[in-house]
Amino acid sequence: MPSILLSRRALVAGAAAVALPALALAQSRGVARSPAVVQIFDSSAREQDVSKDFLIGSRAAWQDINARGGLGGRPVEHIELAVDGSPASVRDAWQAARDNPACVVLSGTVSDPVATELAGLLRHEGTAIAHAAPWLQNSAVELDDRTFAIFAGRQEQIAHALKSLTVGGVQEVGAVFASEREAGAYRQDVVRAAAQAGLKLATWTGAGNLGQLGQRFGPSTPALLLFVGGTPELVQFTQGLDRQARQRYVIALADVNLQTVQQFWAVPA
Repeated sequence: MPSILLSRRALVAGAAAVALPALALAQSRGVARSPAVVQIFDSSAREQDVSKDFLIGSRAAWQDINARGGLGGRPVEHIELAVDGSPASVRDAWQAARDNPACVVLSGTVSDPVATELAGLLRHEGTAIAHAAPWLQNSAVELDDRTFAIFAGRQEQIAHALKSLTVGGVQEVGAVFASEREAGAYRQDVVRAAAQAGLKLATWTGAGNLGQLGQRFGPSTPALLLFVGGTPELVQFTQGLDRQARQRYVIALADVNLQTVQQFWAVPA
């Protein structure tokens, strides 16, 4: 089953460079030891796919930077701090980073809830440390001059995905939300974006087994479906769709791990 997916690993590798100005500033202020960049990542089951991509991309980027001589002739230490997604665990990780005298920047924070929580802590405490290239998907988050978000938020992704469909003459699209959580957070964004693009929209919300939802789709279901959810939910949903005779195309947003989906369907990269 073909899927149109927005990948992020290459973007993450390049995004690590956003932290370099802060590292350079620390060098100019005479940091005694090699500077450190701290990456706080969500290891919970729900967010592990997006976190895996961020870690792989960031490790590759910092290894490449160090292979080229680091910063000012000194290597940059890449410190990874795992959290379980809870506010308490994010607070503990932030305190560990803040209390590390070598830490000069937070970079590549992931997942969206963790990045949102950390941005709030930085804003509340007023600590003078940069928060570069976090995985912030919530467009409503209030940011200050400490947080530098470079990735498109969920609202922008949805609008771009639906708008691009109109170029090909598509007039109708379906939206599938993995659960009530996604529906509550993003349904209005999808409805608004579809209206702005002049698309007729039908929506469904998963409740339990998404494979069963995919099997229930009939001939009147749009051929193009926007899926809002994570990788395991997408795979389960497409398993149900694959049992139907009619071919459909699924557009997934950036929370999906492209490599995992490709491996499941044995699609060449």
